[in-house]
Amino acid sequence: MATYKFNRESRLLTPGHFQAVFSKPIRFGSRHFTLLVTPKPHTLVSDKHNTIAKNRLGLAIAKKRV
Repeated sequence: MATYKFNRESRLLTPGHFQAVFSKPIRFGSRHFTLLVTPKPHTLVSDKHNTIAKNRLGLAIAKKRV
């Protein structure tokens, strides 16, 4: 069975990481769900031949909704 999980390099871990997203987000969503996206230069990874975007995931849940 396949395992789907994000390793440490693929997650937002610190308050600074989250603040970078919350400062200038591009918003998508509906009444029940909001997705914040931000293109940042620090998400680019270079190898010998290409520069690619390294996507990262962070989850934030409002306390008033829990």
